[in-house]
Amino acid sequence: MNPANNLEPFVGLTDVADFLGLSIKTLRKWREHGAMPFQCYNLGRRLAFRLSEVSAWAEKQAFSSAAAARARQC
Repeated sequence: MNPANNLEPFVGLTDVADFLGLSIKTLRKWREHGAMPFQCYNLGRRLAFRLSEVSAWAEKQAFSSAAAARARQC
């Protein structure tokens, strides 16, 4: 675990949905099906996330999509 994460504040489900441009319903479905692609923390009754972990996943997805698009062009 990155020591810097200890200082990073948690964000809520709405923040993650806004950041990714997804609905809260989609994120809840991912969690229900065990398909959440990044770490989800339970803080009492609240779901919480580290935005750096969500961002790292999103960047990886963007890179993978761009690589696939380039491969189709050849």
